[in-house]
Amino acid sequence: MTIYGRAHVAYDAQYSVTGSVLGAAGDVKSRRRVADDGSRIGLRISEDLGGGLRAFSVIETGVNLDTATAN
Repeated sequence: MTIYGRAHVAYDAQYSVTGSVLGAAGDVKSRRRVADDGSRIGLRISEDLGGGLRAFSVIETGVNLDTATAN
C-alpha cells in the first residue's frame, strides 16, 4: 500500500476588492487570503494474486486545506 497526496495552497499577502454594488462600504481594503487549489490524498493498493494475476486499486479524495473539509 502506498499513501500519497498533494497539497496545493495559495497565499495572497495583499488581497483587495473594490467596485462593490454596496459602494465603498462593501469594498475590502486589504486582506490576507489562504486558498486551496486542488489538494488531495489517496491510497494505491497492489496485491500479487499468483499465477500471473494482480489486483490493483486506487482510492482518492479531495481535501480543502483552507477550510479543513473533504470534497
